[in-house]
Amino acid sequence: MAEIEEILDSDYWKSANIIHDLDVTAYVEGLDDECFWRDVFRKYASSLRILFFSYSRDGKLKNGKPFVLNDENLRNAGKNLILCVDSDYDYLVGNQKLSNPYVFHTYTYSIENYKLSPQGLTSIIQKAAIPRDDQKIFSFEIFLSEYSKYIYPLFLYILFFEKKKLADIESGLSPNEIETEAFLENPHLNEMLCVKPSQVDALNNGKSCLEFIQTNVASLVAQLNEKYPEIELSEVEEELEFKQISETEIFWYMRGHLLYNCVITIIMQALIKEYRQETINSYKTQCDTTQREQKVKEYKNKVKDIDWKTLLYTNYFDCLTFDCCPTLKYIERDITAYLKSQVGLSVA
Repeated sequence: MAEIEEILDSDYWKSANIIHDLDVTAYVEGLDDECFWRDVFRKYASSLRILFFSYSRDGKLKNGKPFVLNDENLRNAGKNLILCVDSDYDYLVGNQKLSNPYVFHTYTYSIENYKLSPQGLTSIIQKAAIPRDDQKIFSFEIFLSEYSKYIYPLFLYILFFEKKKLADIESGLSPNEIETEAFLENPHLNEMLCVKPSQVDALNNGKSCLEFIQTNVASLVAQLNEKYPEIELSEVEEELEFKQISETEIFWYMRGHLLYNCVITIIMQALIKEYRQETINSYKTQCDTTQREQKVKEYKNKVKDIDWKTLLYTNYFDCLTFDCCPTLKYIERDITAYLKSQVGLSVA
């Protein structure tokens, strides 16, 4: 009996898609990714009938990029099977797996980065807290731009070691032979770069958070400079310039999970709580007793059922709706090229 690996070739996927009245099957990393990629293709190729599949073919939970981009899937990828993944740092360091025309990737580090659209974050504040017209609203544009500039020196080191790791993998080194840097591992970065609710400064666009991050980044970079005096980062900088990525845009490419969970979620929670309380306090001081109770009750009823965490979770819609996220144009370009190269498929 033929092995299942021999059966699941391009002809198999063509037959499966015909049976299920589909144009293509898409492997994605997980359920969250399934939602994102479905909405992306709905935006840029709405007529394309796609089955998004986040599990391995044997029914086991084998989520994640390595399973999507395994050798077998890359061999079978084509008109009838596409692969959709987070870029991580692979786009920036030139991993050739992403150059496959049937591999679609985020260009940002992960889908979480798209949830950090600055305009979308402001919109969430307005929906979830309904601040007064005279309240000064936190500028996420300023915050994320400043965050990017402060994180940039550390980001260069991250890319340097990611590029070295890719070279080691391509040279055939086993995982235990690949050099890693503890200063740049997730546990240490989380410890150094996660902000605290007490640091959130609404009036100064997160100045206290930024000062905390700047101080810790400077400390980390100093340690790396001392440990690796021979490292030259100019090549990494040149590659960023070649990809037209400026210092103020690094938040699109930094580890999305860290920025989402350890920075923006903390800031959002503190801001919404503060804006809601400020609005309630304003009603208590500006209205007479009857109006005050009515206004406070009305306001609480308006905001009590607004789940800001869900709004944040789906904030990538802001990128798709208003075309305000720069790397989306690359995904659109890739989808358009895929459609044009396939007989019988057309751009939406």
